Amino acid sequence: MRTHKVGGTRLVDGRYEIYEEQVQFTAQEELVRDAEETQAAIDKVAEIAKNEKTATDRAAGLLALKAAGVTDDQLAALFEH
Repeated sequence: MRTHKVGGTRLVDGRYEIYEEQVQFTAQEELVRDAEETQAAIDKVAEIAKNEKTATDRAAGLLALKAAGVTDDQLAALFEH
């Protein structure tokens, strides 16, 4: 099981003491954390797919411009800005 830190301050012999301790997740916390990890993995895969699609679209666009007769110098000038 996973754990997380909890802590705070407590009064000991007239002074405050800072403490931390490891506490096990409850079954509900485990389920919530598993769902968060699953969603994070889904989001990461979606982002990778989006970036690959964007790169593919960009490459296809560049090929289309070259096929239309745009020179490398003209492309460089387009993407300078």
